[in-house]
Amino acid sequence: MNRHINRRRFVQTSAAGAGAFALASRSHRPSAGQETTPGSITIPDSGVELPTDDITFRWIDSGDLKALFYNEFHAAYQEAHPNITIQYDPLPYAEINQIVPIGVQSGDAHDMFAMPQDIPSAQAVAEGWVAPLDDIIPDFAAWKERFPLGSFMDGVHVFDGLTYTFPQTSSKRYWTMMFYNTAYLEQAGYDPESERLTWDQYREAARTITEQGQGQYYGVVFGGQSTDRFGTFVRNFGRMAGASAGGSLGFEDIDWRTGEFVYTSDEYQAAIDLLVGLDSDGSIFPGSMSLNDAEAWSQFPQGIAGMILEGPWVIPQWQRENPDFSFGLASQPVPNSGESVPLAYEETGSNQLWVYADSPYKNVAGDMLSY
Repeated sequence: MNRHINRRRFVQTSAAGAGAFALASRSHRPSAGQETTPGSITIPDSGVELPTDDITFRWIDSGDLKALFYNEFHAAYQEAHPNITIQYDPLPYAEINQIVPIGVQSGDAHDMFAMPQDIPSAQAVAEGWVAPLDDIIPDFAAWKERFPLGSFMDGVHVFDGLTYTFPQTSSKRYWTMMFYNTAYLEQAGYDPESERLTWDQYREAARTITEQGQGQYYGVVFGGQSTDRFGTFVRNFGRMAGASAGGSLGFEDIDWRTGEFVYTSDEYQAAIDLLVGLDSDGSIFPGSMSLNDAEAWSQFPQGIAGMILEGPWVIPQWQRENPDFSFGLASQPVPNSGESVPLAYEETGSNQLWVYADSPYKNVAGDMLSY
């Protein structure tokens, strides 16, 4: 086992990250006189009439992997427009779910925001939270044509013929990849890269690691404050075990053949039993319920647990902030018997941004989104 993530594992997971950035980092050809270097960000003149006074443009989303691009983009944009300061607030969705609605109610929402998880986009449009992009982004029709065919969907991005948001990244994201501390797993006698763990082996490995840790570290850690993570655990484990359920669009737990929820399916119930079993074994890091998702994966390289279920967005942060951390990644644990069913996803896009309808700086939003 290599000390660090090996080439095969890196290529496999980097493909997801590269696909995510493909939409987010599309660029224009520089205009005459502009010079660029490979990897640099050049802000073109879109023709939008921008403020001349000093202003602050406020932007809130969940950060994570996409923030690597945004931070560079914001710096380049502010350099091109020194009178515009971008206040970027990358926060967990638990906070976005509170901050954005309060801002809308008070008339002081961020100029551009990620939609709260518990607010259907159709509701936000109907209640006038957000502005259509058609009259905000310059040369809108040409801008929209640059996206692949089928990128814009009625009821997701388009409402009553107007476009309110767009897919920045793919929705084909594996939320429950199993990342593991190689030293802990080797000591426990498991190599998930060579052979996928079954549910029983996953539980036993967590119990063994916890015993090895003697209170210093545990088998698994969750970002329990981000309660949707437990739903993702049950959903993906249940679906891989054979439960017929959708993958996104807000219909994750419905059997599309019957229109019925699958919460009481044998597969979902078995996944819940596995989660409860981890807890009853004492294998879950005790501080899990006080950690949000980002805090859990940020602390994982410190050796608090042997395994964490997450997505590929954790890799750049670990490699940047914890270069000596030796970790591996593998499939989520598979059913004890029978075939494991591939996880399916609809391509609806993700990481959508919305422009606040009452923002005084919609022109700035249009200029940035035209990039």
